[in-house]
Amino acid sequence: PGFGFEKREPVVRKIASQTQVGLQETPRSEDSAGHKGGIGRRQNCLNCWLSVRLGDFVLPQIEPGGETMPPQVHDTTVAIIGGGPHALAVLSALHERSFASKQFTDDAAYALRVGFDSHKLVGKVAVVDPGETFCDLWHKRFLALGINRLRSPVSAHPDAYDEHGLLNYAQRTGRTAEITHPEGAEISHDNMQRSPMGLGFTLHGQPSAPLFKDFCAHLAEKHPHKWIQSKASTIEKDPETGKYRVLCGPGHAVLADAVVMATGPQGRWNVPAPFQPFVKTSSVVHTSELFEAGCSLGEAVVNRTEHLAAGSSVLVIGGGLTAAQAALAACRAGFRVTLCSRAPLRTRDYDVQTQWLDRRHANRLRFEFLSTPLDERSQFLRDSTGGGSMPQSYIEELREMEATTDRLKTSVHPDIEAVAVKAIKPENGDDRQEALDVDGERFALVILATGVTLDPASTPLFENVRVDFPASFVGGFPELDQSLRWSDAENIFVVGCNAGLQLGPGALNLMGAMRSGQLVAEELHELMWKDTRKHQAKLEYNVFSMLAVDDCFSETDESEDED
Repeated sequence: PGFGFEKREPVVRKIASQTQVGLQETPRSEDSAGHKGGIGRRQNCLNCWLSVRLGDFVLPQIEPGGETMPPQVHDTTVAIIGGGPHALAVLSALHERSFASKQFTDDAAYALRVGFDSHKLVGKVAVVDPGETFCDLWHKRFLALGINRLRSPVSAHPDAYDEHGLLNYAQRTGRTAEITHPEGAEISHDNMQRSPMGLGFTLHGQPSAPLFKDFCAHLAEKHPHKWIQSKASTIEKDPETGKYRVLCGPGHAVLADAVVMATGPQGRWNVPAPFQPFVKTSSVVHTSELFEAGCSLGEAVVNRTEHLAAGSSVLVIGGGLTAAQAALAACRAGFRVTLCSRAPLRTRDYDVQTQWLDRRHANRLRFEFLSTPLDERSQFLRDSTGGGSMPQSYIEELREMEATTDRLKTSVHPDIEAVAVKAIKPENGDDRQEALDVDGERFALVILATGVTLDPASTPLFENVRVDFPASFVGGFPELDQSLRWSDAENIFVVGCNAGLQLGPGALNLMGAMRSGQLVAEELHELMWKDTRKHQAKLEYNVFSMLAVDDCFSETDESEDED
């Protein structure tokens, strides 16, 4: 009451190799203590459950009709917070039986030399994320932006220890035609055979978005895990078990021996200073708000501008794909659009410099990055991305529309922070803001396609975790060790772009996902796997005695010679 929560019970659903937990309306069973409970492996029924900590507020005990609602506690080995590609890469890496497998050409050779029965999976993994499955938000964002091909090579994907995993999946399913060269040339079976190590043509081949989506679903189905559809609020130490307790949603918690934070880009909207006073008004909208509409970006722009008079002026600020789509959508809707960017519009085939995608250069670049003083790495990360870019097809469409109509104009303003912005009030004295004056030009709407400034230190989850587990931050990023560990003696890890100070410019893309998954898995391998091979008996005698040589060099002989 007062919070809008309905009386619902957690239910655990088994879906193939995945266990999914959600809040569903379900019949209740009664335990021996008289508590009403849902279905689950473990349920911690407390007689005096007074509150559940949820972020920065407390949810009081809800007892409609005198019934109690005990918290649902899930016990696991490793808890992953987040459900994006980086989280999936961690899941796949944790299920890597032996890191020696990369030395063998196929499973048969590995089994003959090492033996698949030599390691037994003993650990369990739980994933906490608001989405319905892995990469849910990722795929929805692709649909919203109309992205039909990844800007990462086919060798970059969430299968952390098998760089050819996506390529092999495309071959097995007969979908190699969905892997194309950036210029549009299709990859052939012969080309794949000539590039067995992921170099050459294979390095540059890019998978389609549907192929990548299906491959992620294949990985999720392949590796056992429990899916908890909720949002994590903090991590704390459980006083009874000594494990980590991840609080996530009303009455939910996960107990784990280790926690991996794979939350994706964390920070705040990047809003140029002159527009900050107006960001809460009807005249300024950030594209992050438009993505929440659940439709394509173009449709969201049209819906957002439907109250404007035909022919009104719209300013779009940004130089990336979202800026291009917002400008084109507003222009097609009949508005006069100005697309303003800090630098001339440019295209880029990959999301980072191609050298970071090539193993022949990536290790050297990573060493150079780690040799940079810690306080300079955050700026290094921002400089390496080089600002926004868009596919060549969008640049051509923008240029054609600018040349054939007077409804679109592109401009470059290197210092957008220096523009003068003021509100234009209606002449009738109405206090409602009608438009903005930007450097003397009137705009009915300003669309900020300026992205997010990475600053995980300012987000609620990281702030809450720092309360119980103090850690140093540099430039808004956590100062992790080489294993991506949050702090000494704690099994809390950070992966993805929030681990940029250790992973380098590739932290955000899929190559960074593979790298971070490997680092975490190597640290947690003993938690997840048990070596069942019988160890050889210890040698309790001098092994050289097996040579059956004379005792001519014994201590006794030496003493007799001295006499």
